Amino acid sequence: MINRYLAAAFVLLAATTIGLANSYNNPNGSVSPGFVPEVARQEVTSSNPLPVRITGASSATTNINLEKVGGANAQTGAGTASGALRVELPTDGTGRVDVRNVTGTVSLPTGAATAALQTTANTNLGAPGATACATDNGSCSLNALLQRISQRITSLIALLPTSIGQKNTAGSLSVTLSSDHAALPLPTGAATAANQTAVTGTSGSAVPGKGVIVQGSDGTNARNLATTTAGALVTKPYASPDQHWQYAAASGGILNTTTAVTIASAAGSGLRNYVTSVQIASEALTNATEIAIRDGAAGTVLWRSKIGTAGWINGREIVFPAPLKSSANTLLEVVTLTASGAGAVYVNAQGYVAP
Repeated sequence: MINRYLAAAFVLLAATTIGLANSYNNPNGSVSPGFVPEVARQEVTSSNPLPVRITGASSATTNINLEKVGGANAQTGAGTASGALRVELPTDGTGRVDVRNVTGTVSLPTGAATAALQTTANTNLGAPGATACATDNGSCSLNALLQRISQRITSLIALLPTSIGQKNTAGSLSVTLSSDHAALPLPTGAATAANQTAVTGTSGSAVPGKGVIVQGSDGTNARNLATTTAGALVTKPYASPDQHWQYAAASGGILNTTTAVTIASAAGSGLRNYVTSVQIASEALTNATEIAIRDGAAGTVLWRSKIGTAGWINGREIVFPAPLKSSANTLLEVVTLTASGAGAVYVNAQGYVAP
Protein backbone atom coordinates (compact mmCIF):
# COMPACT_ATOMS: atom_id res chain seq x y z
CA MET A 1 0.00 0.00 0.00
CA ILE A 2 1.25 3.44 -0.85
CA ASN A 3 2.74 5.25 2.14
CA ARG A 4 0.04 7.59 3.19
CA TYR A 5 2.53 10.40 3.56
CA LEU A 6 3.05 10.36 -0.17
CA ALA A 7 -0.36 9.14 -1.34
CA ALA A 8 -1.42 12.45 -2.73
CA ALA A 9 1.97 13.04 -4.31
CA PHE A 10 1.94 9.62 -5.98
CA VAL A 11 -1.48 10.19 -7.49
CA LEU A 12 -0.34 13.54 -8.78
CA LEU A 13 2.87 12.02 -10.22
CA ALA A 14 1.00 9.13 -11.88
CA ALA A 15 -1.49 11.43 -13.59
CA THR A 16 1.10 13.52 -15.42
CA THR A 17 4.76 14.28 -15.62
CA ILE A 18 5.32 16.85 -12.92
CA GLY A 19 7.53 19.75 -13.74
CA LEU A 20 8.72 21.55 -10.69
CA ALA A 21 9.84 25.12 -10.90
CA ASN A 22 13.51 25.72 -10.93
CA SER A 23 13.05 27.49 -7.62
CA TYR A 24 11.51 26.50 -4.34
CA ASN A 25 9.82 28.81 -1.86
CA ASN A 26 11.11 28.14 1.59
CA PRO A 27 8.66 28.36 4.46
CA ASN A 28 10.31 31.57 5.57
CA GLY A 29 9.53 33.12 2.18
CA SER A 30 13.01 32.90 0.68
CA VAL A 31 13.52 31.26 -2.70
CA SER A 32 16.16 28.57 -3.31
CA PRO A 33 16.68 28.20 -7.05
CA GLY A 34 17.14 24.62 -8.34
CA PHE A 35 16.96 23.05 -4.90
CA VAL A 36 14.22 20.95 -3.39
CA PRO A 37 14.94 20.23 0.25
CA GLU A 38 13.78 17.09 1.97
CA VAL A 39 10.09 17.42 2.67
CA ALA A 40 9.39 17.69 6.32
CA ARG A 41 7.53 14.66 7.60
CA GLN A 42 3.90 15.50 7.90
CA GLU A 43 0.68 13.77 7.20
CA VAL A 44 -0.53 14.37 3.67
CA THR A 45 -4.28 14.25 3.27
CA SER A 46 -6.82 15.68 0.92
CA SER A 47 -7.24 18.57 3.36
CA ASN A 48 -3.48 18.90 3.91
CA PRO A 49 -1.86 18.33 0.48
CA LEU A 50 1.83 18.31 -0.24
CA PRO A 51 2.72 21.92 -1.12
CA VAL A 52 4.06 21.86 -4.72
CA ARG A 53 4.15 24.95 -6.89
CA ILE A 54 4.53 24.70 -10.65
CA THR A 55 5.80 27.78 -12.45
CA GLY A 56 6.65 28.47 -15.95
CA ALA A 57 5.17 27.02 -19.05
CA SER A 58 3.68 23.54 -18.95
CA SER A 59 6.39 22.35 -21.27
CA ALA A 60 9.09 23.38 -18.84
CA THR A 61 9.39 20.41 -16.56
CA THR A 62 11.88 19.27 -14.01
CA ASN A 63 12.23 15.57 -13.07
CA ILE A 64 12.61 14.74 -9.43
CA ASN A 65 14.08 11.68 -7.76
CA LEU A 66 12.55 10.43 -4.54
CA GLU A 67 15.40 9.19 -2.43
CA LYS A 68 13.46 8.51 0.73
CA VAL A 69 9.95 7.33 1.38
CA GLY A 70 8.72 7.49 4.96
CA GLY A 71 12.23 8.10 6.19
CA ALA A 72 13.64 4.96 4.51
CA ASN A 73 15.72 4.89 1.36
CA ALA A 74 13.62 4.01 -1.70
CA GLN A 75 14.71 0.61 -3.17
CA THR A 76 15.33 0.12 -6.87
CA GLY A 77 15.13 -3.07 -8.87
CA ALA A 78 13.48 -6.33 -7.81
CA GLY A 79 12.92 -6.92 -4.13
CA THR A 80 10.58 -8.10 -1.41
CA ALA A 81 7.33 -6.36 -0.62
CA SER A 82 8.78 -4.78 2.50
CA GLY A 83 11.76 -3.35 0.60
CA ALA A 84 10.01 -1.90 -2.43
CA LEU A 85 7.57 0.82 -3.28
CA ARG A 86 4.33 -1.05 -3.63
CA VAL A 87 1.20 -0.18 -5.59
CA GLU A 88 -2.21 -1.59 -4.76
CA LEU A 89 -5.04 -1.38 -7.28
CA PRO A 90 -8.29 0.19 -6.10
CA THR A 91 -11.20 -2.13 -5.33
CA ASP A 92 -13.48 -0.20 -7.68
CA GLY A 93 -11.00 -0.02 -10.55
CA THR A 94 -11.06 -1.75 -13.95
CA GLY A 95 -8.43 -4.31 -12.93
CA ARG A 96 -5.74 -3.01 -15.23
CA VAL A 97 -2.76 -0.72 -15.06
CA ASP A 98 -2.29 1.87 -17.79
CA VAL A 99 1.43 2.53 -18.19
CA ARG A 100 2.26 5.33 -20.58
CA ASN A 101 5.38 7.14 -21.75
CA VAL A 102 7.66 4.34 -20.60
CA THR A 103 11.17 4.91 -21.84
CA GLY A 104 14.24 2.74 -21.74
CA THR A 105 14.38 -1.06 -21.72
CA VAL A 106 11.89 -3.14 -19.79
CA SER A 107 13.18 -6.62 -18.87
CA LEU A 108 10.79 -9.50 -19.58
CA PRO A 109 10.95 -13.05 -18.28
CA THR A 110 12.52 -15.74 -20.49
CA GLY A 111 10.06 -17.04 -23.11
CA ALA A 112 7.69 -14.06 -22.87
CA ALA A 113 5.40 -13.58 -25.88
CA THR A 114 7.52 -11.09 -27.77
CA ALA A 115 6.93 -10.32 -31.45
CA ALA A 116 9.97 -12.39 -32.44
CA LEU A 117 8.82 -15.42 -30.49
CA GLN A 118 5.29 -15.16 -31.87
CA THR A 119 6.68 -15.11 -35.42
CA THR A 120 8.64 -18.28 -34.67
CA ALA A 121 5.52 -19.93 -33.27
CA ASN A 122 3.49 -19.01 -36.35
CA THR A 123 6.19 -20.50 -38.57
CA ASN A 124 6.20 -23.76 -36.58
CA LEU A 125 2.41 -24.05 -36.83
CA GLY A 126 2.40 -23.41 -40.57
CA ALA A 127 -0.01 -21.59 -42.84
CA PRO A 128 -3.43 -23.12 -43.62
CA GLY A 129 -2.37 -23.87 -47.20
CA ALA A 130 1.02 -25.33 -46.32
CA THR A 131 2.24 -28.15 -48.56
CA ALA A 132 2.25 -31.59 -46.93
CA CYS A 133 5.57 -33.01 -45.76
CA ALA A 134 7.35 -34.99 -48.47
CA THR A 135 8.30 -37.76 -46.00
CA ASP A 136 6.86 -39.13 -42.77
CA ASN A 137 9.80 -37.89 -40.71
CA GLY A 138 10.63 -34.69 -42.60
CA SER A 139 11.30 -31.35 -40.88
CA CYS A 140 8.17 -29.29 -41.49
CA SER A 141 5.46 -27.30 -39.77
CA LEU A 142 2.73 -28.84 -37.67
CA ASN A 143 0.11 -28.12 -40.33
CA ALA A 144 2.27 -29.72 -43.05
CA LEU A 145 2.79 -32.78 -40.85
CA LEU A 146 -0.97 -33.10 -40.25
CA GLN A 147 -1.58 -32.95 -44.00
CA ARG A 148 1.02 -35.71 -44.50
CA ILE A 149 -0.77 -37.88 -41.92
CA SER A 150 -4.09 -37.22 -43.65
CA GLN A 151 -2.62 -38.32 -46.98
CA ARG A 152 -1.26 -41.51 -45.47
CA ILE A 153 -4.61 -42.37 -43.88
CA THR A 154 -6.36 -41.78 -47.19
CA SER A 155 -3.89 -44.10 -48.95
CA LEU A 156 -4.42 -46.78 -46.30
CA ILE A 157 -8.21 -46.60 -46.61
CA ALA A 158 -7.87 -47.06 -50.38
CA LEU A 159 -6.12 -50.41 -49.78
CA LEU A 160 -8.98 -51.82 -47.71
CA PRO A 161 -11.90 -53.69 -49.31
CA THR A 162 -14.91 -51.50 -49.88
CA SER A 163 -17.24 -54.00 -48.20
CA ILE A 164 -17.15 -57.08 -46.00
CA GLY A 165 -17.53 -60.65 -47.25
CA GLN A 166 -15.50 -62.97 -49.45
CA LYS A 167 -13.65 -61.31 -52.31
CA ASN A 168 -11.49 -62.37 -55.24
CA THR A 169 -7.72 -62.04 -55.13
CA ALA A 170 -7.70 -58.53 -56.57
CA GLY A 171 -10.17 -57.31 -53.94
CA SER A 172 -8.61 -58.96 -50.90
CA LEU A 173 -5.72 -58.14 -48.61
CA SER A 174 -2.69 -60.36 -49.14
CA VAL A 175 -1.34 -62.19 -46.10
CA THR A 176 2.17 -63.63 -45.89
CA LEU A 177 3.16 -65.69 -42.87
CA SER A 178 6.45 -64.87 -41.25
CA SER A 179 9.32 -67.31 -41.76
CA ASP A 180 9.44 -68.11 -38.03
CA HIS A 181 5.69 -68.46 -37.57
CA ALA A 182 4.53 -71.45 -35.55
CA ALA A 183 2.90 -74.31 -37.45
CA LEU A 184 -0.82 -73.92 -38.01
CA PRO A 185 -2.85 -76.20 -35.74
CA LEU A 186 -4.57 -79.12 -37.48
CA PRO A 187 -7.43 -81.29 -36.23
CA THR A 188 -6.64 -84.64 -34.70
CA GLY A 189 -6.05 -87.27 -37.36
CA ALA A 190 -5.33 -84.77 -40.13
CA ALA A 191 -3.43 -86.14 -43.12
CA THR A 192 0.01 -85.04 -41.98
CA ALA A 193 3.20 -86.77 -43.04
CA ALA A 194 3.42 -88.40 -39.62
CA ASN A 195 -0.10 -89.85 -39.98
CA GLN A 196 0.52 -91.30 -43.43
CA THR A 197 2.40 -94.50 -44.05
CA ALA A 198 4.80 -94.25 -46.94
CA VAL A 199 4.02 -96.70 -49.73
CA THR A 200 6.72 -97.97 -52.07
CA GLY A 201 7.11 -100.24 -55.03
CA THR A 202 4.80 -100.97 -57.94
CA SER A 203 2.16 -103.56 -58.50
CA GLY A 204 0.80 -105.37 -61.50
CA SER A 205 -2.58 -106.77 -62.31
CA ALA A 206 -3.81 -109.99 -63.81
CA VAL A 207 -6.19 -107.98 -65.96
CA PRO A 208 -5.35 -105.37 -68.61
CA GLY A 209 -6.74 -102.36 -66.75
CA LYS A 210 -5.24 -100.71 -63.67
CA GLY A 211 -7.00 -98.33 -61.36
CA VAL A 212 -6.09 -96.18 -58.40
CA ILE A 213 -3.01 -97.13 -56.39
CA VAL A 214 -3.89 -97.84 -52.76
CA GLN A 215 -1.94 -99.07 -49.77
CA GLY A 216 -1.55 -102.80 -49.75
CA SER A 217 -2.55 -105.14 -46.97
CA ASP A 218 1.11 -105.36 -45.97
CA GLY A 219 0.90 -101.73 -44.86
CA THR A 220 3.87 -100.69 -47.01
CA ASN A 221 3.67 -101.72 -50.64
CA ALA A 222 1.34 -99.98 -53.03
CA ARG A 223 -1.44 -101.87 -54.76
CA ASN A 224 -3.53 -101.19 -57.84
CA LEU A 225 -7.27 -101.56 -57.92
CA ALA A 226 -7.67 -104.02 -60.76
CA THR A 227 -10.13 -103.18 -63.50
CA THR A 228 -11.14 -104.57 -66.84
CA THR A 229 -10.27 -102.76 -70.05
CA ALA A 230 -13.75 -101.21 -69.85
CA GLY A 231 -12.95 -99.86 -66.37
CA ALA A 232 -15.06 -102.32 -64.36
CA LEU A 233 -13.58 -103.04 -60.95
CA VAL A 234 -12.28 -106.58 -60.54
CA THR A 235 -12.54 -108.03 -57.04
CA LYS A 236 -10.83 -111.14 -55.77
CA PRO A 237 -11.05 -112.64 -52.30
CA TYR A 238 -8.13 -112.52 -49.89
CA ALA A 239 -5.63 -110.48 -51.93
CA SER A 240 -4.97 -108.62 -55.15
CA PRO A 241 -4.13 -110.79 -58.14
CA ASP A 242 -0.44 -109.96 -58.10
CA GLN A 243 -0.11 -111.47 -54.60
CA HIS A 244 -1.66 -114.85 -55.46
CA TRP A 245 0.40 -117.98 -56.00
CA GLN A 246 -0.41 -121.48 -57.18
CA TYR A 247 1.37 -124.84 -57.18
CA ALA A 248 0.86 -127.61 -59.73
CA ALA A 249 1.84 -131.22 -59.02
CA ALA A 250 4.99 -132.44 -60.71
CA SER A 251 4.69 -134.96 -63.52
CA GLY A 252 4.36 -138.41 -61.95
CA GLY A 253 3.24 -136.98 -58.61
CA ILE A 254 4.64 -138.00 -55.24
CA LEU A 255 5.59 -141.64 -55.58
CA ASN A 256 6.54 -143.98 -52.73
CA THR A 257 8.47 -141.40 -50.67
CA THR A 258 8.36 -139.49 -47.41
CA THR A 259 10.35 -136.60 -48.82
CA ALA A 260 8.40 -133.33 -48.60
CA VAL A 261 7.68 -131.17 -51.64
CA THR A 262 7.68 -127.31 -51.39
CA ILE A 263 4.44 -125.81 -52.64
CA ALA A 264 5.22 -122.14 -51.71
CA SER A 265 8.64 -120.64 -51.04
CA ALA A 266 9.30 -118.15 -48.23
CA ALA A 267 7.47 -114.88 -49.04
CA GLY A 268 10.06 -112.47 -47.63
CA SER A 269 10.62 -110.43 -44.49
CA GLY A 270 7.40 -109.84 -42.59
CA LEU A 271 5.29 -111.70 -45.15
CA ARG A 272 3.42 -115.00 -44.86
CA ASN A 273 2.06 -117.65 -47.23
CA TYR A 274 -1.64 -118.37 -47.04
CA VAL A 275 -3.28 -121.54 -48.51
CA THR A 276 -6.84 -121.06 -49.70
CA SER A 277 -7.47 -124.43 -51.38
CA VAL A 278 -5.89 -127.75 -52.43
CA GLN A 279 -6.85 -130.50 -54.88
CA ILE A 280 -5.60 -134.05 -54.18
CA ALA A 281 -5.89 -137.22 -56.28
CA SER A 282 -4.12 -140.54 -56.03
CA GLU A 283 -3.86 -143.88 -57.68
CA ALA A 284 -4.51 -147.10 -55.77
CA LEU A 285 -1.75 -147.40 -53.20
CA THR A 286 0.09 -150.35 -51.85
CA ASN A 287 0.22 -148.64 -48.49
CA ALA A 288 -2.28 -146.24 -47.01
CA THR A 289 -0.63 -142.93 -46.09
CA GLU A 290 -1.28 -139.69 -44.28
CA ILE A 291 -0.83 -136.54 -46.30
CA ALA A 292 0.02 -133.23 -44.58
CA ILE A 293 0.78 -129.56 -45.20
CA ARG A 294 3.57 -128.29 -42.97
CA ASP A 295 4.79 -124.84 -41.88
CA GLY A 296 8.44 -124.80 -42.89
CA ALA A 297 10.79 -127.68 -43.69
CA ALA A 298 9.76 -130.60 -41.42
CA GLY A 299 7.81 -127.98 -39.50
CA THR A 300 4.50 -127.85 -37.74
CA VAL A 301 1.63 -129.63 -39.48
CA LEU A 302 -1.05 -127.13 -40.50
CA TRP A 303 -3.40 -129.66 -42.12
CA ARG A 304 -3.49 -133.44 -42.59
CA SER A 305 -5.66 -136.19 -44.11
CA LYS A 306 -5.37 -139.91 -44.99
CA ILE A 307 -5.55 -141.74 -48.29
CA GLY A 308 -6.49 -145.40 -48.19
CA THR A 309 -5.13 -148.10 -50.46
CA ALA A 310 -8.04 -147.60 -52.84
CA GLY A 311 -6.72 -144.10 -53.45
CA TRP A 312 -8.67 -140.99 -54.41
CA ILE A 313 -9.15 -141.82 -58.03
CA ASN A 314 -11.69 -139.06 -58.71
CA GLY A 315 -9.71 -136.55 -56.64
CA ARG A 316 -10.91 -134.21 -53.91
CA GLU A 317 -10.92 -130.41 -53.60
CA ILE A 318 -10.53 -128.91 -50.14
CA VAL A 319 -11.26 -125.19 -49.60
CA PHE A 320 -10.14 -123.34 -46.50
CA PRO A 321 -12.61 -120.55 -45.63
CA ALA A 322 -10.02 -119.42 -43.09
CA PRO A 323 -6.83 -119.81 -45.15
CA LEU A 324 -3.93 -121.82 -43.71
CA LYS A 325 -1.18 -119.40 -42.61
CA SER A 326 2.55 -119.96 -42.47
CA SER A 327 5.02 -118.27 -40.20
CA ALA A 328 6.58 -115.04 -41.48
CA ASN A 329 9.07 -115.58 -44.29
CA THR A 330 8.62 -119.38 -44.11
CA LEU A 331 7.97 -121.91 -46.89
CA LEU A 332 5.04 -124.32 -47.05
CA GLU A 333 5.44 -128.01 -47.96
CA VAL A 334 3.29 -131.08 -48.60
CA VAL A 335 4.37 -134.58 -47.59
CA THR A 336 3.18 -138.20 -47.59
CA LEU A 337 4.11 -139.44 -44.14
CA THR A 338 4.17 -143.11 -45.26
CA ALA A 339 5.79 -144.39 -48.42
CA SER A 340 2.88 -145.43 -50.63
CA GLY A 341 4.59 -148.32 -52.45
CA ALA A 342 2.86 -148.65 -55.80
CA GLY A 343 0.68 -145.69 -56.83
CA ALA A 344 1.36 -141.94 -56.91
CA VAL A 345 -0.25 -138.99 -55.10
CA TYR A 346 -0.96 -135.69 -56.92
CA VAL A 347 -1.31 -132.39 -55.03
CA ASN A 348 -2.22 -128.93 -56.42
CA ALA A 349 -2.49 -125.87 -54.15
CA GLN A 350 -3.43 -122.14 -54.35
CA GLY A 351 -2.90 -119.27 -51.99
CA TYR A 352 -1.55 -115.71 -51.59
CA VAL A 353 1.11 -113.67 -49.82
CA ALA A 354 0.29 -111.12 -47.15
CA PRO A 355 1.65 -109.90 -43.81
